[in-house]
Amino acid sequence: MMLGTNTLIMNFNDAAQRSPDSRDGEEKLLCVTHRALPPFIPPSHDHLACLERIFGVKEASVLLDNVNPWLCRLFMVEAMAKATESYEPAHALRKFASPILETVKAVKSSFSKASLYCMFQIAAHESLSQVHLSTSFALLNIWPGNPPTRGDDSCIVTLAREASNPDKITLKSTSLYEITTRFAPAHVDPLTPAICAGNGRPFGEDKSALLVLQEIYKQQSFKNDSTAVDAWKRDGGTLESFGGVVMMISSWSEPQDILKNIAFHCGSEMETRSVNEILETVAVGNQFEDFFEILTSCIQNLLPFSATSPGKGRAAYGYYTRATDQNQVDAKFQGPAHETRKRMIGRAEFKNRSTAVPTSECRNIVGKLLTPEVDLALFMMSEMKQGSIEQIVQECNTGTEVLILHLRENSHWRACIVDQRKDEREAEIRGHRKVLMIVEVGLTTEPFCSPIAKTPWTQKESD
Repeated sequence: MMLGTNTLIMNFNDAAQRSPDSRDGEEKLLCVTHRALPPFIPPSHDHLACLERIFGVKEASVLLDNVNPWLCRLFMVEAMAKATESYEPAHALRKFASPILETVKAVKSSFSKASLYCMFQIAAHESLSQVHLSTSFALLNIWPGNPPTRGDDSCIVTLAREASNPDKITLKSTSLYEITTRFAPAHVDPLTPAICAGNGRPFGEDKSALLVLQEIYKQQSFKNDSTAVDAWKRDGGTLESFGGVVMMISSWSEPQDILKNIAFHCGSEMETRSVNEILETVAVGNQFEDFFEILTSCIQNLLPFSATSPGKGRAAYGYYTRATDQNQVDAKFQGPAHETRKRMIGRAEFKNRSTAVPTSECRNIVGKLLTPEVDLALFMMSEMKQGSIEQIVQECNTGTEVLILHLRENSHWRACIVDQRKDEREAEIRGHRKVLMIVEVGLTTEPFCSPIAKTPWTQKESD
């Protein structure tokens, strides 16, 4: 009997050997998977009520069946210590989850930065290397569809030895060497990625997502680190995958740190200003309040969701997903649902070229992003050809007041406002203010400058 799939893999050679004293026909190898262990059991009604306030009654039950019981216990310790304070579900989830990652790293010494990076990739919720069993919180991927309920008899899996090849052992008809893992979908376990986002700095105060990706790029080229291979270019192109990770991780920051952390993870470590300090350079009064609400509502508690995943309208967390229609933008995202406020809508587009993206293409993309229903648009690219982003927005003629936040390679956020309203009173109408974020990562920034990371540019550049 092997306790845990990872133990089984590590001790495969010993497990495969028959004891000389065993009786033929009576040997039985069992793997007690993680789901054979009981879920975290809330110690009191107050503990359960706390979980239900944050996640919802039905959702809390689903969470307990899917989340790692240890992580859930750590979360409940934080939550109950602050139970006397009143928080909205989204604020509570971020507040209680953010300190836990340091404890996890201290106890789980094998925890890998590449595995953590993988956790915020949508494709990682489908299939990964079995190594993630020990380097993160990945789960066994042998059950078709949803895995069995915790504690069910089917969670203890019998290992079969082929009669024609006694040394070959399979688990659910899959050879042990071919077993894969996956992360639990965010709609059944939002707590694990919330904890692993680490308040917007999961890799450490001095380690950005860009530095981690650069390490992943070097390691995966040798093909000897399966976690790095898994993390490399899983969600579309390299820049598209990276941009999604940056947006999701940064969305778990304190609201005032969102822009600072996006800049940090994109390699611009010199940006230290808060959201208020950046907005105060261009906005006042209702302007300031509206732009602040758009930023902190759209980029809040984002989790990786596939296009078909349910549960995108929760009060504690939002979603980030790749667009499935090729004629639309690359990604869509929304922050948590709120009882009294409109739920803000975000869209994103990514272009990684070997030369600067021409002005005409920038104009087309900005026009595609700033549609009437969109509140916040992100356009991340290698570099923009010399030109005025203000002029590009003017030519798109959105009929709104647009806050432009522009981040160049190794620089600060530059803020400006383009006002295209026909009537000043339109500013008070919801939807007549938008935010456009332009991020240039740099033409020579690794790994985006690598030929294998490029998006091909086939259309003739006309300007």
